[in-house]
Amino acid sequence: MQWCGGLVIATAVLALLLPRGRPARRLGRVDIQQGDRIASTREQARQLLTVYSALTLVMVLLTMLVIPDWREALVLTLAAISTAGFSPRADSLASYSPLGQGMVILSCVLGAISLLVFVFVGQGRHREAWKLGSVQRVLVAIALALVIYLAAVLTTSQDRELTLYAHALNLISGLTTAGFSTGPVYDAGPALLILLLAMLWGGDAGSTAGG
Repeated sequence: MQWCGGLVIATAVLALLLPRGRPARRLGRVDIQQGDRIASTREQARQLLTVYSALTLVMVLLTMLVIPDWREALVLTLAAISTAGFSPRADSLASYSPLGQGMVILSCVLGAISLLVFVFVGQGRHREAWKLGSVQRVLVAIALALVIYLAAVLTTSQDRELTLYAHALNLISGLTTAGFSTGPVYDAGPALLILLLAMLWGGDAGSTAGG
């Protein structure tokens, strides 16, 4: 259900909230401004479902390489791509290997990028995918948030229960609105405020995070 919900969020933003925007017009062969609105929405939903399913399949296969239990790998990827944050384990991602944690968070990052990017890439329109700017916005937001957050953790924390890597994954998970955790969230000083602001920022428009 969470996986389906991620697709619904992305489709709603692109097809309903941005009907006259450049991304929505360029999504497929049907132009919302020129064609029938219902046909346009169906065409957009079909293309989004195709790339969403393909992206999920690729990440499931990659996650299975680092998380031996294929059932857990499947559940984690479905939750991560849809930025839902559901984990089959009570400690979220804490008991998985660092590589497994990183792979799940990578799926969260991909889910926070507009699905239009993957539609364009699938159509061989790589330049248009880059010009859309979604990848740049998400990566810049992650980079800036990480620098500020980790600086706050380093300057105020005397407890090294979590590594900087684990702190970074917690921050990225929050920024993508997924909600996975690799351990206790550091809540001293400005770090908690930075994490909350990152969560409010969220993913890009047209992503499963909603933007």
